[in-house]
Amino acid sequence: MSLRTLHRLGTMAILGLSMAVAGVVTGAPGKGEASSARPGGPAAPTSAQRPVASAPKAADELLAAGLAACEARRPAEGLVWLRQAAAAGSIEAVYRVGLMLLGGASVEVSGQAVAADVPEGVRWIFRAATNRHPAACRQMAAIYLHGQGVKTNLLQAYAWLRVSAALAPEFASELDALALKLDAVRLLEAQELAARYLRGQWPPPPCKPVLTGDSRFTINGMTLAQNRPSVVINHRTFVEGETSEVPVRGGQLVVTCLEIRPDGVLLEIAGENEARLLPLR
Repeated sequence: MSLRTLHRLGTMAILGLSMAVAGVVTGAPGKGEASSARPGGPAAPTSAQRPVASAPKAADELLAAGLAACEARRPAEGLVWLRQAAAAGSIEAVYRVGLMLLGGASVEVSGQAVAADVPEGVRWIFRAATNRHPAACRQMAAIYLHGQGVKTNLLQAYAWLRVSAALAPEFASELDALALKLDAVRLLEAQELAARYLRGQWPPPPCKPVLTGDSRFTINGMTLAQNRPSVVINHRTFVEGETSEVPVRGGQLVVTCLEIRPDGVLLEIAGENEARLLPLR
């Protein structure tokens, strides 16, 4: 079976999937507006960006207050309202908080700017996506496509975009370009991955909370070569993406070097719920 045929069969199945998923999602949809943004671009609200379940009236009012503040170029105030709406049960607010943290917001009004926090933004987007918010699933595709806070992963990008298309068929046309980036084997893997997600078998969060400092580790040296930076931690050398055992007091830890920065190193330790940022002293 050719790659084109495999993709076409998968795309035709999207309509059937979207009808099946509609039976899983409960509650009345919220309000939305049209958008033609592509993955990764600034997305205006669409009918696909509605909460998947009707939020309590208080949450709707908080969401409206947050959106109004953002429209009035007071994003810091809007973020406060949106966080409250999210806590009250609005999945749309969860998505909006994620978008704001992902890109930040710069305005002329003093005290109203919002600094970007990409890992935190990804966590909020992921939370909305795993509550079957179509635009959040689409944004997860963009996150993996462009490597925002995560390693670029075309298989994950296609899987999340396929989920968004199953939840909101207007996104199905965007699958074509991604399909061309995958061979037949990986395309099939991505389709199977999307099917698991649609059954509610979600992956773990892609970004862990980050804690600064860790007395178990010492940066012994760092080389910021343009193409291949490296760092020495507890006398073990790492490049970005490498995993190795690191000696610590009392034993060994399995450590992955996520990112090497001029000001420090971001690590993930196997079995721990938080990533660690080791500042360069």
